[in-house]
Amino acid sequence: MVWEYFSNRNWIDFSAGLDVIGDFFEQAPIQLPRGAQAVTAIFDLIHLNSAEASIPGGFAEPTGNAPFFLEVSRASAFTAINETNSGPFVGHDPRENPGLWDVTLYGSDASKLFWLADTDSVEELRDGFISAVTKLGDRYQRFDESRTGWTFDDSTFWLPTAFAVRATLWRAKIAVLLDEGDEAEKDFSKVYDTLASRFQ
Repeated sequence: MVWEYFSNRNWIDFSAGLDVIGDFFEQAPIQLPRGAQAVTAIFDLIHLNSAEASIPGGFAEPTGNAPFFLEVSRASAFTAINETNSGPFVGHDPRENPGLWDVTLYGSDASKLFWLADTDSVEELRDGFISAVTKLGDRYQRFDESRTGWTFDDSTFWLPTAFAVRATLWRAKIAVLLDEGDEAEKDFSKVYDTLASRFQ
């Protein structure tokens, strides 16, 4: 599963949310047959959404060669169960008709990607992903630079590392939705490295 790629490399610590997500899949009255490939994909998406829900508060100092380290909280796991498009009912296979709303945790991000990529196709977004997220990051950065003199707390605005991690997770969810397998994993580092070096 894709979420294990990040866990095995010590990029994301899912341990606090594992029992929350695991208990949900064991005990909840889900509609799809347990053990179906669709359920496995939803399990993957919920883990990745729990990581996205942990940004930015879950960041910690990375170890080894990990480019970042994110700790998933129990609260983020509960959020992901409820906010993942296929949960909490697990009533449809998101791979059958994937939408941009399956790629991002927040609908506003899906809308921005649609606008900047000029497509609602997950396949087309994948093919132009670096371009779309770079355009989005450029806009956030320009907005951040324009707010001289504002009195709002800086932590609520542009956080380049957080954006790079969010975009990496979006690319990972695309891999789940399109059932890409291991060949997509090289793109995860590429997305993070590209955005982290551009937006420092």
